[in-house]
Amino acid sequence: MLWSAPKQLKLLMSHQLNSRQGPSTIRTQLRQTSVVVARPARGEARFALACGHCGREGVFVVQDLDTTNQLRRVPIIRSVLLALVFLALPVSFAIIGFGGGDILFQVLTIPAGLIFGPFGLALLIAPTGKIGVEVPEPMFYESNTSRQGFTYVTRNKHAGQGLSCVGRVEVVK
Repeated sequence: MLWSAPKQLKLLMSHQLNSRQGPSTIRTQLRQTSVVVARPARGEARFALACGHCGREGVFVVQDLDTTNQLRRVPIIRSVLLALVFLALPVSFAIIGFGGGDILFQVLTIPAGLIFGPFGLALLIAPTGKIGVEVPEPMFYESNTSRQGFTYVTRNKHAGQGLSCVGRVEVVK
């Protein structure tokens, strides 16, 4: 996720028709309907998008840029502080452990670096996923799974409905 909130968004209604799970792969068949929208100048805007397969209408609530930046501010500060703590912890273990000659601190330095280092770097790169959009509730259909040869196939009990219809958002670059 970007540090700044995106000005344009791609709203998607994704309808999962079926799923096949093989020994090493999972294949799903999707039908997607999308539209690119711009954020409103002030307040919030509601965008209705109908699924291209089942016709279900999903309503997306999109906040303006100022409100989105306010929603993102606290999680970004929290992410940066956590990242600094996660990155400073192994460094402090290394300084204390190698300076004092105690083997306990040397044993803690390597696992702390391996565990906390990637978390700290991930928080610095992508601090928060909040982009100021509420997506519609997902809809799931009854399905059955049967084995066909080496694969498991999941289909809906009622032909033509699919497994799920979900709304999601992507950032337009």
